[in-house]
Amino acid sequence: MKGTASQPFWTSVILHLAVLALLLLAVLFEAFRPRPKQHVFQMVSPPEIASPSPETPTATPQPLPELPDIEPLPELPEVKLKPLPEPEAPAPAAKPAVIDYNQFVRQHGKPKPRDPAPPRPTARPAAPTITVPRLELPANSAAADQPTARELSELQRYSAQLNARIKAAWRPPELGGARASVTVIFHVTASGQITKLRLQPPSGLFTFDQSIRDAFRKVANAGPTPTGRSHQFSMRFEKAR
Repeated sequence: MKGTASQPFWTSVILHLAVLALLLLAVLFEAFRPRPKQHVFQMVSPPEIASPSPETPTATPQPLPELPDIEPLPELPEVKLKPLPEPEAPAPAAKPAVIDYNQFVRQHGKPKPRDPAPPRPTARPAAPTITVPRLELPANSAAADQPTARELSELQRYSAQLNARIKAAWRPPELGGARASVTVIFHVTASGQITKLRLQPPSGLFTFDQSIRDAFRKVANAGPTPTGRSHQFSMRFEKAR
């Protein structure tokens, strides 16, 4: 029983000691804490502005120089202006005399009719031309290989048809005023195929020569020959200015 009664006593003693320890720590902390510095402000009156000394001599105004009297200008004489003369009215224009046609014929006779001026010839650019394909016969061919009169007539008609087809396919270029001509030699097989095309000699103008090659390339086949044999032809292409 005695040990049980002393337990609250010691608990109270420990609590009081703890409280005292806390108070002691707070006092020590407050005693050693750094104090903020105090700032002291003093009110100072502004400096007095020095007033000018009464003994300082002041500048005295200088009198202005007297100006001489100016003589008045002499009076100008009065100028009288003469009135301008009135412009004269223009004379009326003379009316042209009107003469009757019959009266004019009696005085001067009938006027002769003028001859109409002849029309001026206009320079037209020359159109490009091609000749009809001409049959080329070898000089050393045998008499049996020579075409007959009937075959020659049929070959001439065949050449005219070939000329029309090549002429329709040819697109001559613009040469800028230059002149070009070339002779073309080619073969036509029995079936009408155009082969062995050559220019003798070339014109020297690439666009002109190429246009001729393009025309033969478009035609390509002229149709079977009337003789059933192959033949050699020559044509001339020319483009003037």
